[in-house]
Amino acid sequence: MRKFSLLLILIAKLVSAEQGVIYLDNNSSPASIDSKTLSLLFNFEEQSTISYCGIASAVMVLNTIGVKPDFDTNHFPYKRFNQTNIFNNKYVLDIITPQKVCASGMSMSKLASFIAFYAQKVTVNKASDMSYKDFITRLKTAVAKENTYVIANFDRSVIGQQGFGHFSPISAYDENIDSFLVLDVARYKLKPFWIDAKLLYRSMLSTDTAHGESRGYLQVS
Repeated sequence: MRKFSLLLILIAKLVSAEQGVIYLDNNSSPASIDSKTLSLLFNFEEQSTISYCGIASAVMVLNTIGVKPDFDTNHFPYKRFNQTNIFNNKYVLDIITPQKVCASGMSMSKLASFIAFYAQKVTVNKASDMSYKDFITRLKTAVAKENTYVIANFDRSVIGQQGFGHFSPISAYDENIDSFLVLDVARYKLKPFWIDAKLLYRSMLSTDTAHGESRGYLQVS
């Protein structure tokens, strides 16, 4: 895959590590990154509220794919999704409202339905339905697939982070360290990080008790 050099953005020097989690430093030297990660970084979206991680991830992925909203009053005549205008459709509001997301977040299946209104295809992958071997094979394939983007739903507490359920895009896999790169939309508190594949799998086996669902990841194209 073609590599790009990116200055002053998030990549390279290891600055803090829990077991299986490696955070990245924004004061590091230039580093080569793959084109999918670069595309997602160009469209990076920090979640606007504590519970908007799913919405921010959806906006980030839809803008990267190139889907356009019906209108964008902030940037006329240009059109880009943001965490407000993504709700500007009565059918989307039938799925979930901003008020409900603010109050209790959203489940993985609800986020899938939400994104599916705009994207061509959304696939739900529950970690509890897969062995670790199947999980790693499928996720590596999804991350490497052109024009396909992955949104992870994992339990922060399992990987030693503050919090519980969370959504963020996964942009890359590194065979050398057997880890996936999570572009965390909670940028106000965490940098992007590499997470060990087995640890990621365990964090997705956790049940979303607020919504009674298993965790996993979405494939969006």
